[in-house]
Amino acid sequence: MPRYCPTCNRSEAEVKFYGNFCEICAGEKLSEDLKSSVELERCKECGRIRVKGRFIGENRSNLEEGIQQQFKKNHVHVVSYDAKEALARISIDGPEGKLTIDKTIKLKYIKKLCDRCYKIKCEYYEALFQLRGDKSRIEKVIRHAKALFERNNEFISKMESKDGGIDLYLSNKKLASEFVAYYKLYPKMSYTLAGVKFGKKQYKNIYAIHL
Repeated sequence: MPRYCPTCNRSEAEVKFYGNFCEICAGEKLSEDLKSSVELERCKECGRIRVKGRFIGENRSNLEEGIQQQFKKNHVHVVSYDAKEALARISIDGPEGKLTIDKTIKLKYIKKLCDRCYKIKCEYYEALFQLRGDKSRIEKVIRHAKALFERNNEFISKMESKDGGIDLYLSNKKLASEFVAYYKLYPKMSYTLAGVKFGKKQYKNIYAIHL
């Protein structure tokens, strides 16, 4: 004897069943039980979204990962999205196979300031290039340094004009050291105390570079 859906009275001869319900009614119930909106943190300066504790660029794949975190065991695939909502294909595995539905999810963004943008606003730096000498060579060093730091998600905090050159403030001293070694700049090194963290003294690197 064929089964009949207790909600719509369709028989299993007409449609596939998922548990005791036809897949249509089961899909509708799943859609009702799932949340219809998600909250995501977005940096108000750079527009990146927070996913798994870090801020990354907002694209379909990263947005999908951010939504997936809030849907636990259900698998989420973002079909399309805009500034306010996403069309998600949501599926769940059950004893009678996979049930898949399409659901529109509203996107609610919480404005935050990511660590990188916070540091930029505070003019945070770990290394200082004191560039002196030939103007064209100084400009070339600045151009290459900017490109390298941006590729590595770091930044130039600020530039200050000085007599005979430029002071360049850099966000990462390890990357600054690698830059100096790669371009064989042979600076005079010095250090300044930046503070104490977890009982350990922290220093900023100063590179006096004559070009």
